Amino acid sequence: MRAGIILISLSLVLAGCGGLVRGQPPLVGVSSLEVGGQAIRTRIDVHNPNSVDMQVEVIEMSMTLGDTDLGRHSARPGVSIHPNGTEDIDFDFPGSEGARRQLAELESGRINSIAYTVTGQVRDSGGASEKFSQQGYLYPVPGRPGHFRGAGPKREQSRQ
Repeated sequence: MRAGIILISLSLVLAGCGGLVRGQPPLVGVSSLEVGGQAIRTRIDVHNPNSVDMQVEVIEMSMTLGDTDLGRHSARPGVSIHPNGTEDIDFDFPGSEGARRQLAELESGRINSIAYTVTGQVRDSGGASEKFSQQGYLYPVPGRPGHFRGAGPKREQSRQ
């Protein structure tokens, strides 16, 4: 009986410890991409599927567009995502000639979609992290030149 009380007490103490994940890992996906000036702005959405707030201090992400590596960037949003909530975070990648060429072909209708891959990790202020990887496709947004939407068939998360 005494051992059971100690185990329950210990479980409650550990459950109260802060961290990035209390339950399910965040879902990270590309929601849109916009070409403007010299940059390609990529908006990702980070969704908290849990019933408690999720603290997000740093997001590191790399992106490949078709056969072009756009690079790796880091953002420090320092946001608290409410239960079952989503936050949008923007990344500016350099607008390489290869990426611009592919997006121009997509916008003109010469191709129907462009495959993309995003990988990275989300970290909280305590150092806990979650890796993510998503593959999907970009499609032009009708009536909005230079704007594209993302659709991803597969998302993977792994705990560290």
